Amino acid sequence: MVPTEQWERSAASGPGTSTSLVDGFFRAQHHRPAALSDVDASAVDPILRGVLTTDGTVTTLIAACLLQPLAVRVLDERNVGLATDMGRWLDAAAGAMAVRRRVVIMVRLTKAPVYHAESLLLPERLPPEVADSLRTESLGLGGALRRHGAHVGRELLWYGQGRPLPWTGIPLHRPEGDLPVDPTLHRTYRLTVPNRRPAALITESFSIDVLRSAHPQA
Repeated sequence: MVPTEQWERSAASGPGTSTSLVDGFFRAQHHRPAALSDVDASAVDPILRGVLTTDGTVTTLIAACLLQPLAVRVLDERNVGLATDMGRWLDAAAGAMAVRRRVVIMVRLTKAPVYHAESLLLPERLPPEVADSLRTESLGLGGALRRHGAHVGRELLWYGQGRPLPWTGIPLHRPEGDLPVDPTLHRTYRLTVPNRRPAALITESFSIDVLRSAHPQA
């Protein structure tokens, strides 16, 4: 595992000090994938800025902001071999098997999508009761962790803006014309168990268009 204390904090850059401040919450911003670009933090809605930087359960925060209960729908779940770059952040060898879980988090009553998440899980490192309840927990991994009072850490790694991920099904252009949709904000973090070993690598994607449709009065 890359020692946290040895990671370089990214230097002040981008639109201004607000962006530098947000960058500082992410321990590996300088390892951000090349497909992601800088975000002008001052132009991001404060609620979404809070969602990007929270190190708590994001479904709880968004449900409180929307004043709507959320639910999780699993789009795909399968065993995959870890690529070298992903294995690095999970302290696992390239090719080691992990569970890849892709979900959409939506408003429970209207089924309006709110955000998407892809998790690479090492179930053997999760508390057994959490791993066992993933298939039945309506709020997914975050809900299982909260329900069982699991003691895990969240280490924010990087964030940026880019195109919607293909597996989400979000179109690249608006239906009323050929204008592109607003950029999607992505953040990646990892969960660590009490012995500091990483148990999951999670990327969450927040489409501004999707958030507006889930909460039109915002």
